[in-house]
Order: sequence, then structure tokens, then C-alpha cells
Amino acid sequence: MFKKFDRKLFEEFDKLARDAGKRYWKAKGYHVVDNTDRYGPDLIVTPVGGDEYSNGDFYCEVEIKRPWKGKEFQYEKLQIPGRKAKFLNKDKYNLPICFLVLNADQTYGYIIQGETLAETPLVEVPNKYVWKGEKFFRIPTETIEPVEIPND
Repeated sequence: MFKKFDRKLFEEFDKLARDAGKRYWKAKGYHVVDNTDRYGPDLIVTPVGGDEYSNGDFYCEVEIKRPWKGKEFQYEKLQIPGRKAKFLNKDKYNLPICFLVLNADQTYGYIIQGETLAETPLVEVPNKYVWKGEKFFRIPTETIEPVEIPND
């Protein structure tokens, strides 16, 4: 069972998350564009000097964790919804993927590689949106490092 799509949450947070992801990757020297596949991962990231879908490109799925304030993540494990596993399907999505999970004010985040997610078991976690049946990847925070997100 998955959380139902919530248009209000999408409209409130999608652009913020995408913009923060673009700021991060551009500051690291990459070219970043929104993915035109509205059901696919959020961003396509390209090394400078490369063209879209050239060797070295990858997808980046971005998400904001609203309870996370400041630099320090207050939980032992970072949760990524199991429904995001669809992005690990290499037959459908032909580029590697990473997940950029951001704090509420988009100043810090964690990057989780798709391979790490694929190796992480799914666990049912009751939450305020789906009290029974929704599964999450739960990544121990000691295995990932926070990254700082530039303001501009």
C-alpha cells in the first residue's frame, strides 16, 4: 500500500526540492535539468562538457523531510518510501540514480546512491499518511554523510 498522491504537498514542495537539487549539483560543476518524464526521477544531471544521456549522466530524485531542521538529522535511520524502488529498474530508467534527501529549509541533505538503496531491505513503517502497509527503505544515518546545499 502506498501513500496517495497529494497535489497540495506536491505543489508546496516539489519546486523547492528540485531547485535545491539544482543548486547543489550546479555548485559541484554539473549541468542539471528537470526530467521531462513527469513520472520519472526529478532531475537529470550531466557532467559539464557532456550532453544529456551521455556517459556519466545520472538521475537525481529529490525529497524534503519536513521534520528535519538544521544540520543534524534527529533520527537513527533515514527513510525513503518503497514506491521509489521503481527508479531502480534499469530496463525502464537507463541511467544510474541517486536520492537527495533535504532538510526542511533545504540547507543540508543526504545523498544515497541507488545501489545502496537496492541493498537496503524494505520495512513496513506506520506513518501519519498510511498507518498500515507502507514500506520504506531505512538507511542507517551513520553510513551516509550530510552535504551542504548552497543558497544560490
